[in-house]
Amino acid sequence: MKTLDWTAAVLCAIGVSLLAYKIIWGWPVGMVSNAMYIGIAWRKELRGLCAVEIFLVIINAVGWHHWAIGG
Repeated sequence: MKTLDWTAAVLCAIGVSLLAYKIIWGWPVGMVSNAMYIGIAWRKELRGLCAVEIFLVIINAVGWHHWAIGG
């Protein structure tokens, strides 16, 4: 795996860990990780995976917003 792959995987694990401990910063860390996976999938011409990762970035943004406003 290349450096970008490892970085995205580590950020993903950190994001999940933060959310498991109910720390709000897990949402933006997850968004960054998914954005990195978009770049990885795009380079490997995996357009379907790009669509899934874009969806996950949106879901992370919605989750972050709802957590921030207390919803």
